[in-house]
Amino acid sequence: MVLETSRAVVARAWREADDVRAFELVARSGATLPTFGAGSHIDLHLAPHLVRQYSLCNGPEDRNHYLIGVKREPQSRGGSSFMFEQVRVGDELQVGAPRNNFPLDLAVSHSILLAGGIGVTPLLSMARHLAAASCGFQLEYFTRSPEHAAFRDLLAGPDLSSRVTIHEGLDLRHVDARLRQVLSRHRADGKVYLCGPLPFMDMARGVAAALVGRPARSSWNISRPARPRCQKTTRMRRSRSSSRAPAWSMSFPAGRASSRPWPNRASRSPCPVSKVYAAPVLSGFFRASRITATCI
Repeated sequence: MVLETSRAVVARAWREADDVRAFELVARSGATLPTFGAGSHIDLHLAPHLVRQYSLCNGPEDRNHYLIGVKREPQSRGGSSFMFEQVRVGDELQVGAPRNNFPLDLAVSHSILLAGGIGVTPLLSMARHLAAASCGFQLEYFTRSPEHAAFRDLLAGPDLSSRVTIHEGLDLRHVDARLRQVLSRHRADGKVYLCGPLPFMDMARGVAAALVGRPARSSWNISRPARPRCQKTTRMRRSRSSSRAPAWSMSFPAGRASSRPWPNRASRSPCPVSKVYAAPVLSGFFRASRITATCI
């Protein structure tokens, strides 16, 4: 399958936080860009055989540009270093049409958004969509330090500030305690969305599992499109478990995740999207499976 691409111009580029650069992309013709939903990402074709996926941070009102945040990886295989060192205002980039492997459900009663580091990018878009739709939500954003908190100005806006909490420089014990406090208030008819470094996501999954007890058996189907290879589609169904514990629904992005362990130790990952999580909607317990993906 050939994916649709178009040319976009870098209208703005700026330092958003330590090791994070933000870019605003507009259509070359000045026309409206293809529409998208919260949780969507785009492919940037940076050079021959160099394609990278970046989550859109836009709210529903932003249709004349794409907003992305790029974290500079210390052991970049080309993507983030290219975006930091070579992309400038006025440059043209080949951009794929938005795709969504991390959809937002606006019909639930309440959403909990858990962001670690650069994982805030898709969750910022979700928060903006939820606020525009007058839906209940809270965003918990964990960063290494105040200087590493990206998109602080947007998060401090009048529509979001009362429902956003930024946690700066917490040690693992305090991160765990905050996750327990937040997830203990999860509603049976709500959803939890999680994005960030893999150890952070592992910790949140562990907290959720501990809160609802030992996982029971269940079944679910996971389909993997042949192309693009990083894309995952997950079909889910409810378990027949009769447990009285709250039903859990946790969603993980089938896309880019940082390879930097949480919170402060660098390591080498063979692929920044080599670990993708898919979580079924289960009755009475939470359980997730790990899938190995491959970069495009």
